[in-house]
Amino acid sequence: QAHFGTGGLGGGGGVGANSTRGRTSTAGSSSGSSGGGGGQMWKPATPGVLIASMEEHEGPVHALCVSQDQRFIVSCGADGTARIWETRGLDRHVVPRSAAVYARQGGPITCGAMLDNSHSVATGSTNGTVHVWRVDFQSSGGGDH
Repeated sequence: QAHFGTGGLGGGGGVGANSTRGRTSTAGSSSGSSGGGGGQMWKPATPGVLIASMEEHEGPVHALCVSQDQRFIVSCGADGTARIWETRGLDRHVVPRSAAVYARQGGPITCGAMLDNSHSVATGSTNGTVHVWRVDFQSSGGGDH
């Protein structure tokens, strides 16, 4: 279960976009008639085989960030939300639902970056704000993992 932390940035280095190290790649998409947005994940080992379609944004997706440990993806949308998607289960064709939604930016989120060596995300908006927030994971027992 993902949730937002109020603690520090963790053992962070500088801000940097992380790659998926060849395991999966991402591509943004938007649904035509509804104006909704989502992201899709593809497996390079099997070109053209869609393994997940994430479609909860209400508008275009402007940016995607992948955590350094590849546990989650953050999608940044014109709807003013950043959605956290856990990557566990994507290879099993599980219908993905966002694990959490960050909606405190106050405007469309147009960019995002993961902070190295942490689960902290920096997001930028058309309203001139940059927010830095943390994604924490807890097991059902309540401890971080």
